[in-house]
Amino acid sequence: MGVQRLGSRRVEAFIRQLQEWERLDPGAFRRLRSQRMAHTLEYARNRVPLYRTDRWREAFRRGDAGDLRSWPVLDRKSIRAAGAELLVRPDPPPHYFRRTSGSTGDPLGVAMDAEAASWAWATDYRGLLWHGITVGARCLRLTHQREGALADWIRNSKHLSTTDLSSSRLAAGVRYLERSRPTYVAGYVSAVAALARHARVMAPDAPRPLVPFAKVLGEMLYPFQRQEIEDALGARVSETYGCNETGTVAYECPAGSLHVFSEHVEVEILRDGVPAEPGETGDIVLTCTTNRVMPLIRYRVGDRGRFSPEPCSCGCPHPVIAGVEGRMGDLLLSGRSARARLCACSRAQAADCYLVTYRSGKGALRAT
Repeated sequence: MGVQRLGSRRVEAFIRQLQEWERLDPGAFRRLRSQRMAHTLEYARNRVPLYRTDRWREAFRRGDAGDLRSWPVLDRKSIRAAGAELLVRPDPPPHYFRRTSGSTGDPLGVAMDAEAASWAWATDYRGLLWHGITVGARCLRLTHQREGALADWIRNSKHLSTTDLSSSRLAAGVRYLERSRPTYVAGYVSAVAALARHARVMAPDAPRPLVPFAKVLGEMLYPFQRQEIEDALGARVSETYGCNETGTVAYECPAGSLHVFSEHVEVEILRDGVPAEPGETGDIVLTCTTNRVMPLIRYRVGDRGRFSPEPCSCGCPHPVIAGVEGRMGDLLLSGRSARARLCACSRAQAADCYLVTYRSGKGALRAT
């Protein structure tokens, strides 16, 4: 296990805990979620200055502070305005600020300590283990920001920045797949799809799979993109959903469902401010139960989605998200990486509509 090289066993212990929890029956799992949420809300109310200000005091006078639905919803503007008022008091533990990518044009800094980071890593590794990918397996990572040489060493990964997806850089990625044979590739949907297209042209006769598994993130995954990656790389594709503010939120299981890691992050879907019915699309709102430095309670992340009314056939007790819409991320257009918002059409409509709106130095452009 790569992280063991640093002498830390925290991530490994958290992975074992997550695996133990996912074997619970649905009733026991719901009780676990309820207990973790109750502890998180009590801790946040007692330790975070923002949650003792007028807006929250008024909300708790009208409702129950122990009920998540009584808490006001946070948005990016509120978090930025609150600043240090979201840090726990007194004496927050040693921490660092994890910066969001700023895909909406409004980057955030969210404070985390070593334990919160370990939980975030553990949830991600747990999803990989569902697919037989061991911790420390070799990886090619295609993302905007590099975490650093030390993180690459720990993860046993090579980083290919999506700020430069030129033909030469994609060719280097394909050569790495051929030479080093990583176990999986992980990255933004459009970047992995671009790598797949380049591999089809550059190495059409290379034995497939070039890489056995692809973990995609950061954008909506359309069926044609999944097919493109599977065909050109020979990789099984698994969709994930998450954000820098909380880490991995949901992961696609081998049966094909996108499961919410609700021991780590509780997901609500709100329609006009009230919980949506299963199958109804609404705003995705997150509450992280593992960040003890800057607990975000009911954070509206800016995406929309819906819960599946049916459980997954895999038997996992986690809730299932049936769709995520309006994702923000890096989209490859004409060989260049641009900040983009995918349209909020359904996946069924995606074959007929692949509309993006993106910003450039010359203003807003639209392409179909």
